[in-house]
Amino acid sequence: MTQRARSQRRSVNFLQSASNVVITGGSFTGIQETSGQNNSLEPLYAHVSSNAILNAGGRADPVRCHPGTRDEVMRIIEKWIDGDGDLSRRIFWLSGPAGAGKTAIIQTIAERCIQHGLPMANYFFFRADSTRNHAGSVVATLLYQILEFHPGLKANIATLLDTKPLVFDQSIRDQFKYLIDTPVRTVVDGASAPTQRLLLLIDGVDECSSETKHVQGDLLHALHHLASQQNSPFIILVASRAEPHLVMTFNEIGSSNDSIFLDENYHPSRDIRLFVAAEFDKVKRTHHLGRTLDGDWPSDADVDEIVEKSSGQFIYAATVMRFISSSSASPAHSLDRVRGIRPIVKNSPFAELDAIYTHILSQVEDWGSAKNILAGQLILPTVKASDAMMGLRCTIDLLLAPLGLTQSDIESNLSDLVAVVQYSRETENVVFYHASLRDFLCDESRSKALYIDLVLFAEKLARAHIPAMTNFYNVEIFCSIFALVKTDTPLLRDALISWKPWKPETLHNCEKDQWRMRTIGHQCIVALRGLYYPYDYSFYQTILRKWLAWFSDLEIPRRDLFNDDTPEANKIWDDIQRSRSGEKTASKVAFWKKLPSLSKIRPSMK
Repeated sequence: MTQRARSQRRSVNFLQSASNVVITGGSFTGIQETSGQNNSLEPLYAHVSSNAILNAGGRADPVRCHPGTRDEVMRIIEKWIDGDGDLSRRIFWLSGPAGAGKTAIIQTIAERCIQHGLPMANYFFFRADSTRNHAGSVVATLLYQILEFHPGLKANIATLLDTKPLVFDQSIRDQFKYLIDTPVRTVVDGASAPTQRLLLLIDGVDECSSETKHVQGDLLHALHHLASQQNSPFIILVASRAEPHLVMTFNEIGSSNDSIFLDENYHPSRDIRLFVAAEFDKVKRTHHLGRTLDGDWPSDADVDEIVEKSSGQFIYAATVMRFISSSSASPAHSLDRVRGIRPIVKNSPFAELDAIYTHILSQVEDWGSAKNILAGQLILPTVKASDAMMGLRCTIDLLLAPLGLTQSDIESNLSDLVAVVQYSRETENVVFYHASLRDFLCDESRSKALYIDLVLFAEKLARAHIPAMTNFYNVEIFCSIFALVKTDTPLLRDALISWKPWKPETLHNCEKDQWRMRTIGHQCIVALRGLYYPYDYSFYQTILRKWLAWFSDLEIPRRDLFNDDTPEANKIWDDIQRSRSGEKTASKVAFWKKLPSLSKIRPSMK
């Protein structure tokens, strides 16, 4: 925070009109309160969630930014708090993917506010804590903190609770109006000197009543109404994932808010590397088996792997380092378990991460479609890298089109998963915010019912692409997918038998198209052989004959399709050529037979 702002706080402080206040660390405690006032405030205390307050003893998730990390984000937020920017932007939205470190940033900001004497009240939502996963305790908890550093309001609040005993049953907007806005404005308007702005910190809005998302919208609208009133003393910092309904709500709020989305622009990998290196140093110093570690442990490659798997999100690195540091086993063994080198005996290092992924994925309305989209993105890089594609562009919507999924379907189905993935219009592919999500989805022991079997999906996708082979591009996509198929099914056999080979009327670029088809043909024959030759030679011959006949129609030379390692293909090819030669001879004979005798058409000699 700037020196100017700190100087201003010394002279103009919201605390200046308070009396009988003791500030100890991060807690505010009012004293010399009459028992009558205390009793009349019991309805308020009954609705307070103590676990939602900064540094509360009941919080199981206290986190803060590691020194030297997220400095750029901190500077931007503190500049906004200081009022150095647009004063009309009284709400700041900090958003980002799951595990990006939003709560750590909010907690660190809150602690810095306390250090600098900035009046602040906070509320930390947490889905797993029934005392702070709903909006019912928000106003009471914020008001409790305001009263702690401004006890002069207690009499007014006690009177209000006496005249409006059911105020906590009213809408969230009315609660803010009667319990916070009106009482605080009374003090602000009656102050002899300008009072400082009051900061409200609300973390994890997406974890508030997540089953009824309209409650989150109601809360944001109420906060906006509180901050947007003329001469309002309130500024509000909100943190959440960028869920679609929250994005729409902030769009409705409009220009009165500022925002940051935690992405690569803020150099998270650099910060994560700093954090991981510091944590490893701490493990080596403090772990009871630290003396058994080699001097060069961990290797640079070990650190690089953790940073890479984090994908710019702190939660993976934090989870891994917490597991290594808290396990009684050798830190070297714990790291090997994280890397998959050593089997996991009992406690998984990814239990916390898996719980987050499971919850997010379980919220999807159409998991079947979402599963196809995620599986498609998981195999897309392999498809694009295959010889058959030869560097041609392939997007997720083109890959999944035979499954009936359009670009619009993909965007819509992924809207519930914005905390972990996002559809990129720029690349027309799905972006995974967490590299570790791939590991989770493909490990049945971790993902359970959400497991994605890429072997089965490759078969399903290849089967869907067979009827779509009506141009060179679709043939190339099919062959690239078919090369990934490792399991045979009756449905796949039916599709291969039913396919009617497509033949272009013309080869627009004969030399180029034939070169492409040679590569495609070779890859397809190799895939067919690997799938059927050892297990069902008769079926293999049937399908191979169909494909070789098609390649022969396209005038692709034998030498470009297979070599001497596939004698059965050579034999079938020769049979096809003999048959074609016989057909041509028979056709010529039939042609000449239809012609009249030369003697009949030769003009008579006169």
